[in-house]
Amino acid sequence: MCLSSEEGPGSGLGWVPTRVCRFPSLNAEGAPLRVPHMGWQPFTPPASCFPFVCEPGRMYYAHSFYIEPSADGTCHPYQSEYGGVRFGAVVRARRAVGVQFHPEKSHRHGMAFLRSWLDWTSKERL
Repeated sequence: MCLSSEEGPGSGLGWVPTRVCRFPSLNAEGAPLRVPHMGWQPFTPPASCFPFVCEPGRMYYAHSFYIEPSADGTCHPYQSEYGGVRFGAVVRARRAVGVQFHPEKSHRHGMAFLRSWLDWTSKERL
């Protein structure tokens, strides 16, 4: 969905005007950072800015790459942090939505997210 990725030399679809980066090997304090990032992270969506509403909770992540926040923040207002790196947890490009976490492994919080997303998509008539 993004412009490019450090995963390979090719171009992305360019729907989201940012790039995908690999997590650094050191955290913000200079200590080794475990990559891939695996585990639970708090998820706090903003009060607005997205076409569907999600409740705060915890989501399960398993990833070595992250979506770099765009300069204006409009593409992915739902953000998370790992090792001092802020990244887009949910991105949207018109009707396409992508998530960095695994909703299917995120228990009731993931199910609530999927319910909200499905409700939105049924109203949008995708």
